[in-house]
Amino acid sequence: MNQRRVQKWTFAALAGIAMGCCPFAAHAAATDVLAAPGAIQPGGNPNDNGVLFGVWYNNPSGSAGETFDNTVSSSNNIPGSLHVAFQCLGNTGDGSSANLAFGDWFANGSGGWLGQPGPPQFDVSQYASLDFDLLVNHAVSTNSDIPINLWGADYGTLNIGTVPISAVGWHHYSIPIPANANMSDCVAYGFYDWYNTTPTTPPAYVEFWMDNVRLVAKKAATPPPSVSITAVTQGGLYFDSGPGDGALLSSISTANDTHWAGVASSSSPVTYSMTVSSVPNPALHTNYEAFMFITPVVANTFWNPSDEGWLYITDHADGSATASLMWKTNDANDNTMYYNGQFGGIGGTNNTYAGGHLGDVQSSTILGTWSLSFTSDTNITVTAPDGTTGNFVLPPDWLTSFNNAGGGAAYIDFGGSANGNANSGQPMTLSKVSISDPYRETNDFSTTAYDSTVWTLNGAETAIIPQTPAYAITWTLPAANFSLWETTNLGATNQWQPVSGNTSLPVTVTPYTWGTNNLRALVLPSDLSATNHVFFELRKLAAVKLQVLMPGETNAPGTPTGKVGSPLPEPVGSFFAATVNAVDAQWNIVNYNKDAIVITSSDSGASLPNGLSLNGGTAAVNMAFGTTGPQTITATDSGQASITAATSSATTVQ
Repeated sequence: MNQRRVQKWTFAALAGIAMGCCPFAAHAAATDVLAAPGAIQPGGNPNDNGVLFGVWYNNPSGSAGETFDNTVSSSNNIPGSLHVAFQCLGNTGDGSSANLAFGDWFANGSGGWLGQPGPPQFDVSQYASLDFDLLVNHAVSTNSDIPINLWGADYGTLNIGTVPISAVGWHHYSIPIPANANMSDCVAYGFYDWYNTTPTTPPAYVEFWMDNVRLVAKKAATPPPSVSITAVTQGGLYFDSGPGDGALLSSISTANDTHWAGVASSSSPVTYSMTVSSVPNPALHTNYEAFMFITPVVANTFWNPSDEGWLYITDHADGSATASLMWKTNDANDNTMYYNGQFGGIGGTNNTYAGGHLGDVQSSTILGTWSLSFTSDTNITVTAPDGTTGNFVLPPDWLTSFNNAGGGAAYIDFGGSANGNANSGQPMTLSKVSISDPYRETNDFSTTAYDSTVWTLNGAETAIIPQTPAYAITWTLPAANFSLWETTNLGATNQWQPVSGNTSLPVTVTPYTWGTNNLRALVLPSDLSATNHVFFELRKLAAVKLQVLMPGETNAPGTPTGKVGSPLPEPVGSFFAATVNAVDAQWNIVNYNKDAIVITSSDSGASLPNGLSLNGGTAAVNMAFGTTGPQTITATDSGQASITAATSSATTVQ
């Protein structure tokens, strides 16, 4: 290009777009967008519009210019945009080009892009695209497109795209920078070479507004998830909570009515009890909560019912605990009445029963069995693990309101909560819950199985741990398509195996979100290949080949052939289902592969399916052979040539 470089300095900064040159690029590349959106004007200050972009125009018969236009903008974040007009009056016959060089956003000797300190060069390889918004004035423009280029320090050019100007209205453009762009010292990018004239070229005119120019960094590779393991040494009903899950409540509740009203007496009380077997160290995690909720509707509603009883148990730093018996009536989705010590107490309530805090029971420990016994319709005894008791009376009209809300039914929630983020990430365990005569319902959590017609587990982070030590295995997110594996021998790569149980992610307890950035799974010793030592890893399988299994064969990871069994004979003309798997080097099925596959056969008379795709790494091939004798089928991955095709074992066709 024969350009005359007119140093028409355009900026010290660009609309809040902050990206530096070489010393700055390594830091900036850690983000997705190296230049935040903003109008094209220095510093993002709508009143600072005196400095614009550099413009060079090389043609004796035309003009080029730019102005700041505060009346036109692609967005409302910063008013204004850059208005550019270029006019080529045609050529006088000398055959030269009419060029507009618009940009020079990194200029020699004047600091980095947008006024950042440092040399003007920058490394194109750090960036994925050049983004901007463009509005073309179609009423006056005659050109059909706008070329975009990068200039290196040696004034070589790298053409990175052509922007069509036929679109009406503002349009966002993202011009990819090629991966092989080897321009580590690029000093500018912009538009150039609008119009090449010849003696017969007619006049041309282009007018547009430009806004929100930014460079977008290449996204850093996502790191693999990290894995940690914690021994669970206390069996029972495990209430977990992840970091930041301090408000989470978990429980086991009755699936059926276990009402006391009209049933309980002093000689035969109705008692609801639970045994707290572990809480986090109270000296470090004070105020951890255990609870019982008594509701007139199906349980797991916690504070939401209009009428409800709540035994609220919290521990103290010295290991002691306080149990508060609280009640509310006609107070749906509100806790105010619970905390009122007398009528019209703190804040009042929306009903006439304002004194819902009935009293407290002090205990030397939170560990052990807590019980709540009705000795009549309205008399209640709370018993703490150390034997301390408290007697309370439920006003008759409160009982009437409770019965009216649920027709006399009563459901029980036994559970716990971190009771604040200071305690989140810490588990609690119950070893037993029970309800006395006449219901005689007890669960001691000696097995993961429970009668779902009697009990309901509530909360994603709730599990039964019948044997110890179990393991709480936690891994960071993102972890798409990773699964949990274990081995007893780190030296034998073919002895890793998925932990049995869940089909989507092979662990016994379905993984649950633990806090914001983690997943967690609880693994029992019975799921492991050894109990004295075991190693875990989180593995994302990569498909390297296909596998074809005929009826009679089964996938067998870690074996030489990857399968066991022998093909069953098939009658000619009879349809059957073969199986195609995408597998890794050890024949493990890669269960996220969805590639398309093509099936062919040694039998030209075979009936074969078309349009097959893997689903969860596998596909059923419904087919029939048409010729007797030994026959095979071959599966080819049509989506990834790097995945090796597979031919089946020979099947005898009779």
